[in-house]
Amino acid sequence: MVRIKKYGKLLLGVATIGGAILTQSFTQQAAANKKLAGIHRYYNTTGSPSTNPADYEYQDEDNLLCQPNDSKVCSSEWNLGTANPVIGQAPPSTATFVTNSDQEGQYTPQ
Repeated sequence: MVRIKKYGKLLLGVATIGGAILTQSFTQQAAANKKLAGIHRYYNTTGSPSTNPADYEYQDEDNLLCQPNDSKVCSSEWNLGTANPVIGQAPPSTATFVTNSDQEGQYTPQ
């Protein structure tokens, strides 16, 4: 009986730690998948306000590529729906421009 109590506490501790690790891995997976569909920020290659997809290109969202400049549009958001963004390419033809998503600045490619 003493052995069962001793190992029972150990198993409960291992199960708790295992549950925490599994929960964290699902949270990280969901964050990674968030980049695959939905709304994404595209950089404006012209600097002028535009809703033309040809004027934009997608870059890694972890980098900020806008330098301060009040007179230009650095980036805007596009809703891709279920499409995936591709680095270096314009939004797909099925994407829609997200109004009021412009970010001021000068786009500086890497």
